[in-house]
Amino acid sequence: MHRFRAVMYIIIAAVNAIVTIPLTMKLGVIGATIGTVGALFCGQIVIMNWYYKNKVGIDIWRFFKEVSHGVLPIILATVAICSLTFFINISSLPMLILRAVIVLVVYAALQWLFGMNAFEKQLASEMFGKITTIFKKLFKRTAETR
Repeated sequence: MHRFRAVMYIIIAAVNAIVTIPLTMKLGVIGATIGTVGALFCGQIVIMNWYYKNKVGIDIWRFFKEVSHGVLPIILATVAICSLTFFINISSLPMLILRAVIVLVVYAALQWLFGMNAFEKQLASEMFGKITTIFKKLFKRTAETR
């Protein structure tokens, strides 16, 4: 599977270059976009999903059905949050960090609410618990050295 995927990415890159160069000469940036989207669509969406379904045995329709149940609320919320944070002036590093933190926190909360199933929530909780434990130990050592 990995070999096919690696070869497919090389083919996608080659087709992208072959198609994009003449399209860019004729249409400019729009041509580059058309060439890149076309190559990626054919390679990653059509051919790779055919491979996963017919050679690997993955039920692609079921996969997309399970993955897509929370996509629309996440997309809408992401657009809303990015629009709101657009008004935060990012002329300084602290303001850039503030904007990134706002987007991250809201996106993570929306993923938790709409994008994750019970198993994924369990995995995320376990990972967050491990990270919290590491930080607690780190801060405890820092406090002890003072």
